[in-house]
Amino acid sequence: MGGFRLGIGLRLSQNNCWYFFFVLLLVGCFYLCVYSVIACGWILYFVLYGLYKIYYLIFKYGAIGVKRLYIFH
Repeated sequence: MGGFRLGIGLRLSQNNCWYFFFVLLLVGCFYLCVYSVIACGWILYFVLYGLYKIYYLIFKYGAIGVKRLYIFH
């Protein structure tokens, strides 16, 4: 057998190891970009959800406080 295969369709051997590592670097950069986009999407989701919860609690407890202020009048 002339080496082993990875998922990019190249067989690693002594003759093409530098070419193989260069192609593997490009594939790794591609996966890094894809997973970075996915991570940014999740981060944006959690930030927006956090802002929603903060404003929800501000208005909820603000309304309760205003209601308590005007009950005694």
